[in-house]
Amino acid sequence: MPFASLGRSAVKERQRHASSPACCALLFRRTAAFLDMSMLLHDARQRKLQHRTSTCCTRCPPLALSTRPFSSSAFCFRRNVVGTGMQTQRESDYLGENDNVRKPTQTQIDMALLFATDLHIGSKWLYKVKRKGTALNLRYDIDGVLHQRNYLSGLSWRAIMLFALSEGKTVTVHEMDQPGRYRRLFPKTLLCRLQWHARPSANFWPVSRLYDPNSNAVMLLTRSRLCGHAVDALHNLTGGVPVFQPLWISDIMALRPMLGIELVRDETFAAAMPISAYLKAAAITGRITDEEELAGLDLTGAHYPLSMPPSMLAVTRMFDQQCRENPELQQLRGKSICEDYAFEV
Repeated sequence: MPFASLGRSAVKERQRHASSPACCALLFRRTAAFLDMSMLLHDARQRKLQHRTSTCCTRCPPLALSTRPFSSSAFCFRRNVVGTGMQTQRESDYLGENDNVRKPTQTQIDMALLFATDLHIGSKWLYKVKRKGTALNLRYDIDGVLHQRNYLSGLSWRAIMLFALSEGKTVTVHEMDQPGRYRRLFPKTLLCRLQWHARPSANFWPVSRLYDPNSNAVMLLTRSRLCGHAVDALHNLTGGVPVFQPLWISDIMALRPMLGIELVRDETFAAAMPISAYLKAAAITGRITDEEELAGLDLTGAHYPLSMPPSMLAVTRMFDQQCRENPELQQLRGKSICEDYAFEV
């Protein structure tokens, strides 16, 4: 028999076998088993998600990455209704004066402020002056999957955070830098207090004071941002000049291994006035004042806001592109951190 005829015969034999009752019954059983397994996996994922959301104090709204060419690392934001644990953002909260342009959400504001500035040591970015060969050790999990990494630059960690949150995943940090140091500097009680202050139009008192025993570096923390992965801080790391800006907690933890600035938490700190008073005092004196000096200053009248160091050019261009693609982000161009509080410095 020719080879071509033999091939056609084999094909016809397989077709007859596939249409037989026994084969159809076997296919049905396999399909049913697959569907049952899919439902079991779906139920397991739902129970895992419910357990995780019930144990976390807050969960970030999901972000959506831009799908335009050459913008895989850029970000935009979904507009669906989300609950954050502290408050529920309804659809009406997003509507602006024009129905076609929605008001930015708090998550958008947090990301825009974090992308608009970077931690400076003196007049340069942290990762431009860090010691060669130094890295930040991180142990974290994304939806329960544990990771252990050493990062030479904070940009890698920010990219991981951005893509994880864009998919609606939960990022939980277990260790940063040396074992146990992350929880010593940021215990859970402190993170909860910072999260309680994470609301717009507020003027709370500073929650914590960090300082370096071997230098004059001081940092006052007021509130958290982006689900506890960043904080607002009044500090003097930029050559002693006071600065008020949002900072990634990973950048604060990286100061010890990369520059030898080992911040510790002041266990005796008790704020004397709201953060607006500390900002006015810093604008008047040019330094971060303590509680005793703060009580003796005349803080009446208006004062110029403190400057906020710029971000790296690549990050600025990333945000500019997203502003062009998303009309609601145009409102965040040039936004000051003080505009997110209930005061004017």
